[in-house]
Amino acid sequence: MMRIPGFLNMNAALTFLYMAKTVKGCWYGSTNVNEDVPKLLDLYKDGKLKLDELISREIGIGDVNEAFEAMQQGEVARSVIDYGVS
Repeated sequence: MMRIPGFLNMNAALTFLYMAKTVKGCWYGSTNVNEDVPKLLDLYKDGKLKLDELISREIGIGDVNEAFEAMQQGEVARSVIDYGVS
């Protein structure tokens, strides 16, 4: 509930109506996927977009629970699942 001075307590959903708010969804942060993804791939291939350095560990699907534990303990930042690894 939200309290607006001089008004009754209002449900948060009603504030959208009262304050003329809108909800707008976005996908990929409103990126133009057809243009931006090829550009990002080219940057990665040219060594200008460092993605490999963001991966702390590659794991198999069976190691997901251990990867979460390692992340919670601060041992890794990001683990990537390699479905070819068992």
